[in-house]
Amino acid sequence: MLNGYNQRFLHTKSSDMFQMYFLLMFRALGFSMIGIFLPLFLYVEKGYAFDQVVWFYTIMSLAFIVSCLMALKIVSKFGIKHSIILSYFILIPSFIMLFFIDSMNNYYWLIGFFQGLSFGLFWIAFHVDAALHIKRKSSGKASGLISFSSVIGAVIGPIFGAFVIYFWGFNLLFIIALCLFIVSFLPLFLSNDVYIKTDFHFKQMFNREHYKYFFGYFAQGVRYTVSGIFWPIFAFLILQSYVSLGFLTTLGTLIVGIFGYYIGKKSDHFRKGKLIKMFAMINGVFSVVRIFAWSVLSVFGFGLAEHITSAGVDVPLLAKTYSRAKREEIAGFVFFREFMLRMGELFALIIVLFIGLKWSLVLGGFSNLLFLLF
Repeated sequence: MLNGYNQRFLHTKSSDMFQMYFLLMFRALGFSMIGIFLPLFLYVEKGYAFDQVVWFYTIMSLAFIVSCLMALKIVSKFGIKHSIILSYFILIPSFIMLFFIDSMNNYYWLIGFFQGLSFGLFWIAFHVDAALHIKRKSSGKASGLISFSSVIGAVIGPIFGAFVIYFWGFNLLFIIALCLFIVSFLPLFLSNDVYIKTDFHFKQMFNREHYKYFFGYFAQGVRYTVSGIFWPIFAFLILQSYVSLGFLTTLGTLIVGIFGYYIGKKSDHFRKGKLIKMFAMINGVFSVVRIFAWSVLSVFGFGLAEHITSAGVDVPLLAKTYSRAKREEIAGFVFFREFMLRMGELFALIIVLFIGLKWSLVLGGFSNLLFLLF
């Protein structure tokens, strides 16, 4: 167990979680407009080599780990909301830098570095706040609601972003996303803050009770990397269209959100470990068969199947994360989760440098075997 649990936090109003869902909705809208297109912006629009794109995201993951350590200190001393707000003051300049990427020469990786810093500060604080507020008996439903809140914002983002790119280009897309990021965190200035003390040490992560989470988060990091970076590039090379890729992602996001909320509610009444194992195997199959996609129809079919089955793993695993965090040192366990996700990301990024783009889909599929430990 992650020991030394010593937390203090101010009384928070019930509206505080609504503010977090509001933040997540607009943040998701901004990132959904950019997320799947950023690898293509680097690889297709700016002509960076595939290995340069991989190194961009590798630097991002390393910075993410560093900022997770920073976040533990910040949520303890200054509060959860301050960590989130600080993350935006780093995130927004990193996207402004995208306008000047042509003049950055070999320093383009600084954009990934600053984005990684912002992500760690945000997600540590967000998940700590969620774990504090969510009740264990309804953790599945709450996790499904978090998934659904993301979908409300993200469902129109990919297709809208694709049309913006098609008619006006990436610069306008970045401007719109920046405006959405600013709107998303403004309500935080009106809410109370939450402080949580932690006596976390690295050695506390390597506890036998955490092994299944250790491998589960690692596998999730591998899959996130394949789905968020390599699959969009692979799909675009077949579709040859930002609009088609945006429509595929929009449709998949909508279905995943609805299915994720349903799975979240059901997981409160069934063993979450069984759901994770079952959907992990199904997701693994669909992840691997994507390598055989050859046409627009097959990209849509295989891509949607992988999207949907991933929710069957991610939602109950997030519910188990919040429940487990409540039994331990919350901030420490959330750090453990984010650290292992980044380890999975780094593993996938480095391996793909050797096996290539196409075989990354196989790597993502086989990583699901680690979920059998649940």
